[in-house]
Amino acid sequence: MQTFVDTFKDYIANFKVLHASLSPQKNRDMVFKAGESAGRSGSFFFFSHDRKFIIKTMTNGELKLMLNMLPRLANHHQTVKQSLLAKIFGAFTVCMSKTAPVHIVLMENTMRLKRPSSLNYIFDLKGSFINRKTKGATTASTTLKDVNFLMAAKMNEDLTKQTAVNRVKLRDVIRRDVAFLRSEGLMDYSLLLGIETLEVRPPSTRHVHSIGEEAPKTASKPSDQLLNDNTQINATLDSVSQVDADGERRTNIGKLMSQSHCFANGKRLYHIAIIDYLQGWNCAKKAERFLKNTIMGRDGDKMSVIEPNAYAARFQ
Repeated sequence: MQTFVDTFKDYIANFKVLHASLSPQKNRDMVFKAGESAGRSGSFFFFSHDRKFIIKTMTNGELKLMLNMLPRLANHHQTVKQSLLAKIFGAFTVCMSKTAPVHIVLMENTMRLKRPSSLNYIFDLKGSFINRKTKGATTASTTLKDVNFLMAAKMNEDLTKQTAVNRVKLRDVIRRDVAFLRSEGLMDYSLLLGIETLEVRPPSTRHVHSIGEEAPKTASKPSDQLLNDNTQINATLDSVSQVDADGERRTNIGKLMSQSHCFANGKRLYHIAIIDYLQGWNCAKKAERFLKNTIMGRDGDKMSVIEPNAYAARFQ
């Protein structure tokens, strides 16, 4: 049974990781680039220099919503170990003289690529086709949308091909995550999907997840697998624990990050997460739907702004 002292030591180790990732000296360039990532809502975000974390601004409404649901969100992550909901590590309010307070949230970066050059696609999916196409010239790092996804899948039939076992596992965790979001009255969230070409090493060069263990001499061929198993792909992510200066193994914050968001089919590595879920079915969203559906005549069933039950049904 873990004592308070053990827990406190774990927190100290994790704060060291956070400090290393979020050091102002190391993140100066990332902050300056934040304006280039500004969203349509006027918010902005930036990655930590090691790309382990995302720091983004949030509205008063989002902060209140998050604080209200936080105990239930934490319980959900405890219950659904492989949850795809992007994890929140902290929320802060920055106050400066002569300026309005700014709320920021610290979240995990669920798309930590093994090799950035091996990235093929990034999709932001909402199950809607109205204004859901990224136009113009694109690169592998361009965030594409639902229509682009259908076009890519049509050109490459095995783009998201998985075994029956993996499909069942993925469908189950998405169903449980979406059921939670629906119970909280949330909608307009996105399924973030990154697809990376997997570098398959010869069996003799593969590594297992455990620290200090040598790779098995007879490794099985690549197969569909979630990255919570002891696989060679798991070794590309942070290990669950690390040995500190006194020789004791301590919990690493990496165990909370990214492992549940990755799976492979032998040819590709898939990064998948549910993001931007702090959107409640409030007066603003209802007004937006009324404007687009009634005034502008758009198909209400195909819009992304729909009530939580209908929105959740798209992901189940």
